Amino acid sequence: VEADDCLARTLLGECYMLGLGTKVDFKKAVKLYKESVEQGDRLAARRLGEMYAAGFGVDRNVEVAKDMFLKANDMWSRFELGVLYKTGEFGGESLDCGDRMIEKVFYEALFSDGLYDCP
Repeated sequence: VEADDCLARTLLGECYMLGLGTKVDFKKAVKLYKESVEQGDRLAARRLGEMYAAGFGVDRNVEVAKDMFLKANDMWSRFELGVLYKTGEFGGESLDCGDRMIEKVFYEALFSDGLYDCP
């Protein structure tokens, strides 16, 4: 992948994360996503957040996941962040916050023109 081809790097990360045309390799996916995040790719930030939230290819770290979801700042990242809050990952007071975040995402999905927010 060429150094400045952020989209190609992110898509290759998808291949490694999902095992498309290759074996699943979370560590390679994380490396590719990190490089794309440095260039401002929001999809890569969301995917990296998902990997940190689940502990795929990295040590599970909800604070890093939260940072990545905030960096991605798309509807699905806000949903993922709401789920982390809803499950109490950030303390007891975060449960209500999680409910509100998830509710906002559902309203956003209902009233938006499309469900995918391209970077």
